[in-house]
Amino acid sequence: MLGCSGSNQDTGNSDMPIDYRSELRRPFALVLAGVAVLGWLLALGLWLSYSNRLQASRAETTGFQQAEVAVRGQLEEQQRTAGTLADLQTRVAAAQREMDQLGQNREQAQAQLTGLQQTFQTIQQQLTQLQNQLRSQSNA
Repeated sequence: MLGCSGSNQDTGNSDMPIDYRSELRRPFALVLAGVAVLGWLLALGLWLSYSNRLQASRAETTGFQQAEVAVRGQLEEQQRTAGTLADLQTRVAAAQREMDQLGQNREQAQAQLTGLQQTFQTIQQQLTQLQNQLRSQSNA
C-alpha cells in the first residue's frame, strides 16, 4: 500500500471540483455554450414573435367583433325601417284608395250640383213668371 495515500487518482474517481474556466476554453464546450445561447435567443425571438402575433390577432378579433356589432345594428335598423316602410306603403295604398273614392264622390256631387243648379234656375224662372203673372192679375 505504498502507493495509496487516500486519493482516488488510481481509481478514476475525482472528488476535485470542476474547473469551469478551463472547461470553457475547450472548443467543444465553447460550441456547446454558443449553441445553448443561440437556442435561448431563438426561443426568445419565437416567443416575442408569437406574443406580437397573438396581440395582433386579439386586436383583429376585437375589430371584427366591433364590426359585427355595428353590422348587426345596421341590420336591425334596416329591418325596422323595412317594417316601417311596409306599414307606410300599406297606409299610402289605403289613403290612395280613399282619395280615389273621395274623387268619385266629388264628381258625383259635382254632377248632382250641376243638375240642382239647372233645376234651381228653372224653378227661379218659373217663380219669376208666376210673380209676373200675379202682378199682372193684381194690376188688372
